[in-house]
Amino acid sequence: MATALFRSPKITDDPTALADYRLRKRKEFETLISRASRNKSVWVKYAEWEESQKDLKRAHSIWERALAVDALHHDHTIWLKYIDMEMKNKFVNHARNVWDRAVTLLPRVDQLWYKYIHMEEMLGNVAGARYIFWRWMTWMPDQHGWLSYIKFELRYNEIDKARAIFKRFVQCHPKVSAWIRFAKFEMENGEIERARNCYERAVEKLADDEDVKQLLVVFPEFEDKFKKKGRPRKYEKKKVILKLEYFDEKIKQKAMINVSSLEGVESISINSKEKKLTITGNIDPVSLVFKLRKLCYTDILSVGPAKEPEKKKDEGSKKDERGKKEEGKKDDAKKGGRDKKKKDGKDEAQAYPAPMFYHYQQPYQPTVTVPAYYNYPSIEEDPNSCVIF
Repeated sequence: MATALFRSPKITDDPTALADYRLRKRKEFETLISRASRNKSVWVKYAEWEESQKDLKRAHSIWERALAVDALHHDHTIWLKYIDMEMKNKFVNHARNVWDRAVTLLPRVDQLWYKYIHMEEMLGNVAGARYIFWRWMTWMPDQHGWLSYIKFELRYNEIDKARAIFKRFVQCHPKVSAWIRFAKFEMENGEIERARNCYERAVEKLADDEDVKQLLVVFPEFEDKFKKKGRPRKYEKKKVILKLEYFDEKIKQKAMINVSSLEGVESISINSKEKKLTITGNIDPVSLVFKLRKLCYTDILSVGPAKEPEKKKDEGSKKDERGKKEEGKKDDAKKGGRDKKKKDGKDEAQAYPAPMFYHYQQPYQPTVTVPAYYNYPSIEEDPNSCVIF
């Protein structure tokens, strides 16, 4: 016996049949909502069905009813579907109102901000998109949010505004990666001095950061790449050994970073046990000490050439021969003197310096006068008692 397939009834253009169909479907949806009002899929299907029936007022009402449910009020996907319906039907102003309510209620959901800004930018409302970015930054989002704001300004060639955003960015996220991005931004725009200033400020503020080693690599590379052409070298290449009086590893790291940022420094090494800092390059020892004394007491131990001159082998061999001859002559003279002393039979006594006596003035000790009745004796049992007559 063949089973009959279930087929949904066809909807004709008959207004009475169409009204009956809509009434029946609405009753079904309302029954499902009354049973499970927190079920998101029921609300979405109900609103989408009303949209398919071209009854947008009812669709608006259903979305608003869904957002009034406590369990769905903080679900950003409901807001996104609601706004998609508004944009499909070109209700731009109503979509803006819904966006504004969504980002006010859920400011930590980055997707809402991104889509809101994208909508305004696609509509050509650049000022509105910039204002939305400004509102978003007041909530101090992650680095991606700040970088998207900077890219937005760069798309419209707003260099000064992008620089101002970078300054706020490094204050909100004071990390090595943020400062390096700021410096690269200045380099791309031809502002070498501004980029150098970014690196110097990063060295001063992030000496205790875990990623400070990245600065020790990037900053010297920047200095080598952007040295001023035609600039005469003021100092010869030399090796300077400094003595540092530090009692904390953080101060040592700051000293290493400050020295590495100087122009002309080629190599740095530190002996932690002896607290000696060795620097090689075209540097001024005085300015070097002046900069390090801001962190800890610093003293110059030695200043010399970067490489010690190699001694020639021939000169060394000649000096050895001369030294041997002179030592032989001294030995012969000593032997001759001893023989003469033995012949005379008298030995010279060794001379010792006589003790010197010095007069030391005794320190002045003033006499202390004690009062005559300092300790007054009393024979009474209780001298402070009173007698009543």
